[in-house]
Amino acid sequence: TSGSDLAIKNCFELIVRKNSEVITLYPTYGMVDVYCKLYQADQHKIKFGKNLKLDLNKIITKINKKISLIIIANPNSPTGTIIDEVDMLKILSKAKKCNSYVLIDECYYDYYGKTYIKFIEKYNNLIVSRSFSKIGLAGCRVGCLISSKKNINRLLKFRPMYEISRLSNEFLNYCLKNKTELKNYFKEIKNSRKFFSKELKKLNLQVPKSYGNFQLVNFNNKKTKLKVFNKIRKKNINITEEKTLNENNYLRFTLSTKTTMVHVINMIKKSLRDKK
Repeated sequence: TSGSDLAIKNCFELIVRKNSEVITLYPTYGMVDVYCKLYQADQHKIKFGKNLKLDLNKIITKINKKISLIIIANPNSPTGTIIDEVDMLKILSKAKKCNSYVLIDECYYDYYGKTYIKFIEKYNNLIVSRSFSKIGLAGCRVGCLISSKKNINRLLKFRPMYEISRLSNEFLNYCLKNKTELKNYFKEIKNSRKFFSKELKKLNLQVPKSYGNFQLVNFNNKKTKLKVFNKIRKKNINITEEKTLNENNYLRFTLSTKTTMVHVINMIKKSLRDKK
């Protein structure tokens, strides 16, 4: 597919009709909300609570025969959190009983390492989406859908005539043939994530565990968050102010090499020391 967002759209085209009921996390990948509105679905948002806690019972309780589709990004963006296998299988089992599809978006799989592809034969209601954007091919717009043969044959009916470009295909083939380079890259980012988190905790900042290639940081209050945000943006470093979370004190940092993150940490320290 042309990116994982088109993969998600394909699932809406197959499964969702006007007034279909869809369960999603909130906040999550922005295109999920867009497609719910576009296809006029009745969206049930399961919101993250304090400290990014997610009440799994709310999801399971909400699943019934009226639910057409359940969308779960695992790891989720922008929270970086996961739903563990025990709870995910509970969701899949109840959804199967209710004839509801479950789309698990594994966009950040390479930074987490856990996949549900092995369950596609056991759960005929399971569809998994993947993206190659997070391995360095964001501009190439390449993603994919994995499911049972029956589901894929149905999804193929919504496949556009023109999908990924020849150039994107060449880049993808190169990456898949050079897996050692990719593994080294993932290892570097995961080590950088661990280092970044450890150093920020030394500054008495709240750093929730992330399973993606980014890290949320809670600066405890809005004033401090905005001071850090403005100081770093002035240095032409692009960070995200996460306004969709209940606690509006988070900034999100995309992870890079350890050398780069040392530079970012030093700027955070300087911002925290600066009284202006």
